[in-house]
Amino acid sequence: MPKIPLAKPFFDNRSISIIKKDIGKILKKGRLVLGPYTEQFENDFKDYIGSKYAVAVNTCTSALSICLSYAVVKGKEVILPSNTFVTVANAIIECGGKVIFAELDPRTLCLDVDDVKKKITKNTRAVIVLHMLGIIDPRIDDLINLCRKKNIFLIEDSSHAHGSMINGRKAGTLGDAACFSFYPTKVMTTALGGMITTNNQDLYKYAKSLRFFGSGGNPNEIINTGNDWLMSEVHACIGISQLKNLDENIKRRNALVKIYEKGLRSINGIKLLNAPKNIRHSYYKFAIYLDDSIDRDLIIKKMKGNFQIETSQVYVPCHLHPIYKKIFGFHEGMLKTTEYALKHTICLPIYPQMNREEVDYVLNAFKKELRQA
Repeated sequence: MPKIPLAKPFFDNRSISIIKKDIGKILKKGRLVLGPYTEQFENDFKDYIGSKYAVAVNTCTSALSICLSYAVVKGKEVILPSNTFVTVANAIIECGGKVIFAELDPRTLCLDVDDVKKKITKNTRAVIVLHMLGIIDPRIDDLINLCRKKNIFLIEDSSHAHGSMINGRKAGTLGDAACFSFYPTKVMTTALGGMITTNNQDLYKYAKSLRFFGSGGNPNEIINTGNDWLMSEVHACIGISQLKNLDENIKRRNALVKIYEKGLRSINGIKLLNAPKNIRHSYYKFAIYLDDSIDRDLIIKKMKGNFQIETSQVYVPCHLHPIYKKIFGFHEGMLKTTEYALKHTICLPIYPQMNREEVDYVLNAFKKELRQA
């Protein structure tokens, strides 16, 4: 069996052919930014998500920085989960905000709404909620209502949740703003890129300004302190193609998860994370819990060494990264639920091109290593 990666972007032959032609047109025309492909991608994406506006940028980190800047978090507190990628916290710091880490809910790995309530102060300006691994927190409406009541700006980190839904509402339409990532490992990709979705016209105009040096519509009129955060036309044309296949991509991921779950139910030492029926999970990653007796890191090492299968942990808790411990004095034990959960979860490979034989191979290898653990 060839090497099985943890994730892999999906491009069928038809998509590759169309993208090649589009890139040729872009290069021939010579308009590499702020052209028709970026505009079409933004329009297609907002129509798919169901938001009024969409602004394409070069990365999700840039999208977060724009939204945090708009919310004016400088000197204010921003609550976010510690189980996220460190760039989310970095964006807060770069915008002058104070990072306030909250616990996760072990049933979903999503932000714990009850812990958010405990950590809100008069200085709280924003909350960032991550739709973890593609699932929208079943209690998202409690968080939405809490933020509205307290006049707190709610940002959806939707970098895992392209096409995810709760009660028919898509990720990207639930908060004041949402930020998507199109990194190569994501459910859909533009190679590199990000997107802001919102119903706020002022934020929409602000985002368009900041991504283009802070211009007011022309580079000779600078009205904000901005940056060069544009998505290229080449990246946008890839996004247009990927978006067309997104629903089929998610459907395939859910089918693979069903095969996985059926094969895992009879295994001792693990626990599945099941999504409620009112939620469409995009399954950016497929995570399961391991019992205390199982050495997760050793399993990851043996799956790769013995079977050429890539598996991974979900995240290292942000507060335990050396730089954060050094600068802020964060330490082990300050978020016990998060630390325990992330120490005992493992992600198995999932991507649309996987076939039944490959899933069975992963399952058999996983079972073998667990028996020997």
